Amino acid sequence: MLLDNKQREFIDKVVLQRKSVYTAAKEMDMPVAKLIEWYDDLFDEITRLKTEQTLSIIEEYDLSQISELEYYAKLQKKLKAELNDRDFSGLPTDKLYLLLSDIRSKIDTILGDISNNENDWDDEFMDDEFYDDDDY
Repeated sequence: MLLDNKQREFIDKVVLQRKSVYTAAKEMDMPVAKLIEWYDDLFDEITRLKTEQTLSIIEEYDLSQISELEYYAKLQKKLKAELNDRDFSGLPTDKLYLLLSDIRSKIDTILGDISNNENDWDDEFMDDEFYDDDDY
C-alpha cells in the first residue's frame, strides 16, 4: 500500500510519538473522522510498527539487565578470589562477605526480573489508541 505524506505523518504521530488519533487530528489540522478512517485502513501497518517498537524496548531493557548481570558476576568472581587469598586475620574480611552477599542478592534480583519479563508484556499500549489523558 502506497502512503501519502499525510498518512505517513499520521502513522508517525500515532506510533512513534504515541499520540491519540484526536491529538494527531488537532496537530495535523484534519478531521478526526478522516484519521479514524485511516486508522482502520492502516490498522495492520500501525499494529506491526507498534509491535516492533514494543519488542525493541523490551529487547533494550533485557540487554541492559544482561549487561548489569555480567558486571555483578565479574565483581562477584573478583570478591570470591580476594576472599580465597585472605587468611581471615583482618577485620575487612567481614565487609567483603557482606559485599559478596549484597552482590549475590542483586544477581538474584536481576535473574528474577529477566525470567519474569520474558513473557510478561501485554497489549496495554493498544488500549488508549483514541484518547490521551488530556482528551477527557
